[in-house]
Amino acid sequence: MSYSFIKPRVKPLFSLFTRIWLWTMFLIGAAFISGAIFIGMQIFNINLQSDELQAQYDAKFKAINELKNQTKITSIKRDMTLDIYHKNAILNKSLMNLFNLVPDGVTLKSVHMEEYMLKVKGLTPTKDRFKLLFEAPLKSIFAVSNTTFYQLPNGWYNFVSINKNSPNGEVGK
Repeated sequence: MSYSFIKPRVKPLFSLFTRIWLWTMFLIGAAFISGAIFIGMQIFNINLQSDELQAQYDAKFKAINELKNQTKITSIKRDMTLDIYHKNAILNKSLMNLFNLVPDGVTLKSVHMEEYMLKVKGLTPTKDRFKLLFEAPLKSIFAVSNTTFYQLPNGWYNFVSINKNSPNGEVGK
């Protein structure tokens, strides 16, 4: 005997609305988990690339610093070279001026030049000719000028002239 007018149906565990809701939540959860895994992998790759880029940066920074140091050294060498070049130009000009000062009849045997001293050895026909034509200009250039003469058997004179300037430009020291 049956107490119901309708035939009983099997009732599902979840209703249609609940099943749609569960599948939607499952898909959303799977998407979030997939997204989290994807983002985690991207972060890992970015960290690896960051380490590689940091190593490249460090190498390039070191190379730049080495180039800066080489540039400084090259600049110092260039400045030293220019200084030597200018000193040589001044020395060349001074020597040309000195040789232009040498009068006819006076023969130079040697010229020794240091920073503050000039030593000239040579041959002159007379002391007066040397003193008038060569020693006077030397005295006007140098603070101290001493000349020693040695007479030769033929009447001419060997001379040694030592001319000095003080390093700080003071006359008479």
